[in-house]
Amino acid sequence: KRFMNLAIALLIANIFSMIMPINENFLINNIIQNEEITANFKVASLIPAQLPFVTSAIITYYFPIFARMKNGKEIWQQSKSIGKVTFFIIVLISAVGIVISPLIINVAYGSQYANIGSLMNMLWILNAINAGFRMLPMNILPAIGYAKFNMTLSIITCGAHFVIDYFMISRFGINGAVIAGMTVYSISGIAYWVYLKSKSGGKDVLHY
Repeated sequence: KRFMNLAIALLIANIFSMIMPINENFLINNIIQNEEITANFKVASLIPAQLPFVTSAIITYYFPIFARMKNGKEIWQQSKSIGKVTFFIIVLISAVGIVISPLIINVAYGSQYANIGSLMNMLWILNAINAGFRMLPMNILPAIGYAKFNMTLSIITCGAHFVIDYFMISRFGINGAVIAGMTVYSISGIAYWVYLKSKSGGKDVLHY
């Protein structure tokens, strides 16, 4: 029963996390209604959107380790240590990506997309916030027994992202989509870290 509850909670959380970029593309297509802008956004996001795979690889290794931990203080210390390393790796990759964006665009996509450099740089930052700050606590919580919170916040985040995205795109165009994403990822990331701290940092043994 516990295994099925964990599996269902993770499934729902992952579904709503995957819906967020779909919402983004849907709103861009229907609000801006400009094929060139839509194409530019999709092309600019292709490579920066791979950043979460780096964090996913780290999480895959550490998930069973956290699942075996019982001491809350140890979990919090390990979370902070791994979080710092992950953040550093993601920031480093993103910084390199921003520097070589013109080269990437020219080699991978051609001169017709030369004007997407600034948009791609913003998307590096957006995905860095998600991969370097938000994803780690979001995945540690299910490992230590708090999958329902992870699921609930994923649903709330997805809904808030859709609403904020709508207003930001309507007002600021394509840049509004990036600003909305940064805002939602930052706020939800803070919520995940705060909840993780509340359930681990001040306790000797977690409640399962």
